[in-house]
Amino acid sequence: MLQAVTFETGLDKILNAVHQLEQSDRMRISFSAFFAMILISALGLAEASASSSATIMKIIIPQGASVQGNLAYAPVNAMVPAGSLIIWENFDSVPHTATSGIGPEDANAGRLFDSGIMNSRQRFQMSTIGLDPGVYDYFCVLHPYMLGRFTIVESVNEQKTFPLTINGSTYDIEYSITGGQLIGLASDRDAATITAVIYSTDEGNLKIKLPTDVIREYLAFGGNAVEFSVFTDGVPADVEDIVITEDNSTLSINFEKGTEIIDIVLPQTLPGLWKTEQFIIDGEAYPIRYAITSGQVESMFVDLPARALMVTVNSSEAGQLTVELPRNIIDSRQDNNVDVRYQVFVGRLTENEGVMPATFQEIEKTDQKRVLIIDYPGDSQYPSLIVIDGTHVIPEFASLAVPVMWASIVGTIIAAKRFASNKNQNGF
Repeated sequence: MLQAVTFETGLDKILNAVHQLEQSDRMRISFSAFFAMILISALGLAEASASSSATIMKIIIPQGASVQGNLAYAPVNAMVPAGSLIIWENFDSVPHTATSGIGPEDANAGRLFDSGIMNSRQRFQMSTIGLDPGVYDYFCVLHPYMLGRFTIVESVNEQKTFPLTINGSTYDIEYSITGGQLIGLASDRDAATITAVIYSTDEGNLKIKLPTDVIREYLAFGGNAVEFSVFTDGVPADVEDIVITEDNSTLSINFEKGTEIIDIVLPQTLPGLWKTEQFIIDGEAYPIRYAITSGQVESMFVDLPARALMVTVNSSEAGQLTVELPRNIIDSRQDNNVDVRYQVFVGRLTENEGVMPATFQEIEKTDQKRVLIIDYPGDSQYPSLIVIDGTHVIPEFASLAVPVMWASIVGTIIAAKRFASNKNQNGF
């Protein structure tokens, strides 16, 4: 029976690369530790490929896989071209196996293949020559809840799908690739970036289809992206073609041999792109996400006496602010926890003017947040002031660097709030 093998060659390179990924600002957000491990495991494939001309498919056992509910094998369902060599590698700190079958109760468990015990950093490899196209299940004998699967496919370049998770929603992204393998997709919503991790054995091309629903995850106001920036290993990429339709955007991206990272970026100046303002209180981060259609947000802070979120927008043109209001930062509700309508005011940031009730709508409400779209005026001389008034704000917040001129504005807000609440106490 085939035995698991420990590979010492290249281990220092792997550990150093992991450290570099952890220290990289670009990777810290774009990649989870899981994707970092996928990338690092790909770096060692050259050692195995030197002794074989077959296509290699790498499957890793990530750190923490022995904890029930964690990711057990990655990819979860590997698409393996017929005749390829599959290599399992254990990146966990405890032993595991890769054993054919659906579990210990399977009468045929282990008959097709069984890695035996793979200690940390050990590998097990198996040729798929002689295996028919189809789905093959496997599990860990030591942790039977760890389940994996690979699928033998006839063509290397046939259309495939890879899961991409954004903000809790998972999308099956269609793609095809030549000259390598796609081994990871990650999303950085705030940077409006989708990152593909590939193992490239030659010059090649990645064709990836991004559904419009995926694009809209990055855009507060919906719509389609009209342009993309694409980078391969941090260098502007050779984009062969971009086709944008109502349903999806398809990008055809050429890459060089040895390419590991492909970043697909929406331009930061695109109207309606989500951004995040971080409030740090006692070492804990409280993020507020927002997007605007014109201009830029100059400042944002919570004013405790007014129980309000203050936002200044510098824009010469009228526009809209979409803002996600976490309930643990600012909320508007009665004493019995029944939601009531926020009071929202808008004006120009001057010493002589107050604020007036704003035109706005609440477009989403969950247990964790409420989302508002607020109209604001344009002015080439003075910033716009938007005041979102609630009934509860996070207790630890204090007013942060409030300009003197705002003292009179806050007084106007409080008076306007009392008037508005008398008129529309329970309105939505």
